[in-house]
Amino acid sequence: MASHLMRRVLGAVALVALCAAPLWGQGYGGPVATGNGQLMVGESSNGNLPGIVYLYGSEGGTWVETGRLMMGDEVGPPDGYGRALAANDEVLLVGAPSASEGQGIVIAYENRGGTWTEVGRLSPEGAAGFGARVSMSGDVALISAPNSADGAGAAYAFRRGADGAWSQVSSVTAPDGAGLGFGQALVLDGDHALIATAVGRNQPGEVYAFTMNATGGFESAGRLDASETAPVGYGSAVDLSGGTALVGAPGVADRTGAVYVFRMDEGEWSPAGSLTPFHAQRRAQFGAAIGHDGESTWIGAPGDNGGAGAVYNYQMDGNGGWSGVSKLTAEDAPGFGSSVALGGSVAMGSGVAVVGAGNVDSRAGGAVLMAGAGSDWSAEALVKGDHRNFPAMMGEEIECSDGEIGGFECSNVNVASFLPISAIGGARGTMVNDIWGWTDPVTAREYAIVGRSDGTSFVDVTDPYNPRYLGNLPMTEGSRASVWRDMKVYEDHAYIVADAAGAHGMQV
Repeated sequence: MASHLMRRVLGAVALVALCAAPLWGQGYGGPVATGNGQLMVGESSNGNLPGIVYLYGSEGGTWVETGRLMMGDEVGPPDGYGRALAANDEVLLVGAPSASEGQGIVIAYENRGGTWTEVGRLSPEGAAGFGARVSMSGDVALISAPNSADGAGAAYAFRRGADGAWSQVSSVTAPDGAGLGFGQALVLDGDHALIATAVGRNQPGEVYAFTMNATGGFESAGRLDASETAPVGYGSAVDLSGGTALVGAPGVADRTGAVYVFRMDEGEWSPAGSLTPFHAQRRAQFGAAIGHDGESTWIGAPGDNGGAGAVYNYQMDGNGGWSGVSKLTAEDAPGFGSSVALGGSVAMGSGVAVVGAGNVDSRAGGAVLMAGAGSDWSAEALVKGDHRNFPAMMGEEIECSDGEIGGFECSNVNVASFLPISAIGGARGTMVNDIWGWTDPVTAREYAIVGRSDGTSFVDVTDPYNPRYLGNLPMTEGSRASVWRDMKVYEDHAYIVADAAGAHGMQV
């Protein structure tokens, strides 16, 4: 009976197996920024839904969501909106590198009476992946397009005029012999810029320095090398503060991580040592993110504390060095839980900061909002994005039209119905991994048994155009969420196991 039902489920209502994938890795908290007293958190989705930028402000000492920005509709083609953010009190730039069929767009906003108002869209000709990284210094923005030139990469400089309009002033191409993905990370500070190539398993990262001239063009200022052999992950994060350059290498020393320091002396960059965590742990990934506010330099270590993550706070001494260091962890605030990967991203403003926590809700992502100064900071709130879904489709067969059904690509297949994961018991960040079927020999009703990362859903699919969610079997108490859940039916018993789930055992 199971094989007959499986043909119906897979042919008519495979909707249930498809529903969870778009929710994994929504990307909330990957890009963060501060500006105008607000904290900004991007959620660029995972390539299936449009991105969102969430805005937070402090009201009466409590952080509240004050608004949201989007490039298009809630349900529409993926645009990568929110993949990169750069802001100050007057301007906000939001990268959408997947928009315009992969060419990429950066949306420019102005602060008008406390409201961010769109004032322009930047997109140079010939770019690919434009908006993957954005950095702003004064009225100049440096924006990367790492997919340009068949993956060689490029960066573009734009200037904001007195009328508020942005115009391109120059471009920077990858130096001869550079690795692929030039622009995978970048930073602009005054007249100085750092641009890094992509970091891959077989490609060490490279960091190139540039100086901006009076016309807005960028001239090479050499390559920043930590040693003859680039450390693992070198260039994953870069930061500039006055005459000090910092380059993160979170993969070095079995992913303990390090940050390499360079100083500007008479127009040239020279190595000046490195920073490492004072409580070194394997897989801490120290150097995954770097930020500063003029008083402190923060370095993220999302793998520290067994996956809970941490941020190392170095107090700046005013001479390009640091006078002390402290450690901020997820344990410093109640309700954060374990394995949140605090420190995957960092942005600091005047008395406020926002730190990404990428493992919240099974890697859907979260962010920690903080307040303080110098060495005295406190975590005040853990915020998360919505549990986002495609809308349900029920009631009648929906034909494939122009290669699309409700946001899904299709070819020679129609949809009988579709249920999003939120409609079958799945929480934010939950994934679906497998599906099985059973026909009741007494009533002839047909059921889909859907494996989730945190349990099992039961759905009546007797009427394939109107499936009904019946209930949830949670994962075994004390076990871990797992994407490798498997269900099989023998006669009138279902047997459910989960790999790499701890003390899960077999549910019957």
